Amino acid sequence: MIVVAFSGVFLPSSQPKSSLTPTPGAQVQATITPPAITYDKEKRAKAAALIAHKAPLPRPEEKIKEILSNDPNPLHISNYVYITYVPKKDVFQAEIHTMKINTAKDETIAWFRSKGFSEESICNLPVIFSINRQNAEKLRAFDIVFSPLAPGC
Repeated sequence: MIVVAFSGVFLPSSQPKSSLTPTPGAQVQATITPPAITYDKEKRAKAAALIAHKAPLPRPEEKIKEILSNDPNPLHISNYVYITYVPKKDVFQAEIHTMKINTAKDETIAWFRSKGFSEESICNLPVIFSINRQNAEKLRAFDIVFSPLAPGC
């Protein structure tokens, strides 16, 4: 899998990965490995735009963000998701650690809601989702198109 990095926030590309394998006789054989999952191109572009052009948060939610951004990472750990703050890009990263993508996203949204964020502000922070490599590989056979954004964003 090729990973497009935005200084600590990873938006994996859905392009195949190639590797060169040396063979006897100094010939080179190319091996193409398809991506584990496909990322929704429109949602990936929207995530990049949300990172580059942040919408202002309401004042109370800006204060909550300030408090969370000063807490040590990870901000939240469960069997489903690790939530961290990436200061260089001023975003929250939710790395999914399960094949239950919707459950992990729901838990993440519930966690941010419990802190006082509205659904709109969760989109505007933004919260960026990714799937860890192990679970992405397990999901390969299911032909999933994954959005790095919260539902409704």
